Amino acid sequence: LRRGDAADRSRVYKVKNIIKHPQFQPPVKYHDIALVETENAIKLDQFVVPACLHVGDPVNDEKVQATGWGLTQYSGSVSDTLQKVVLNKFSTAECAAKYQPVRLMRQGFDPQSQTCYGDKLVSKDTCQGDSGGPIQIKNKNISCMYTVVGVTSFGRACGFVGEPGIYTRVANYVSWIEGIVWPN
Repeated sequence: LRRGDAADRSRVYKVKNIIKHPQFQPPVKYHDIALVETENAIKLDQFVVPACLHVGDPVNDEKVQATGWGLTQYSGSVSDTLQKVVLNKFSTAECAAKYQPVRLMRQGFDPQSQTCYGDKLVSKDTCQGDSGGPIQIKNKNISCMYTVVGVTSFGRACGFVGEPGIYTRVANYVSWIEGIVWPN
């Protein structure tokens, strides 16, 4: 998918409202998740399909696919083509060691609400401009092709070998999401 693709493959929707998580208090890095309400209902077709949300059931999330329109490398340029990259999960201990308590993360890495991915051998990562995009696993079920396990949040830099990025763990926020999307 490229910016400016023919209308049969791309869709434009106007944003009506952005609903930030009530505990999100920038610049602090916790609860970095929001919902986007569009002015019109999103029409599903062969190119636009829903994703499922990871609700905590065991899934193999050792490798995820991240997508975004952000920079293609540190201090690089923005992509005109939707990018995707497969990232590897870092352990809780590795994430905690990389993201210790600092001013914007006073409790350090929070494994309840955050997860981290990157690569220990090659330069693969999300980057500036990808924030808010999904990390997901592919399903065999066509009615739910992907399960979103996280939302791109931040990192120290992007594309540095062994330096994971932080992603908001979706399973921790499903009840909040459902309370807004399906309030009754």
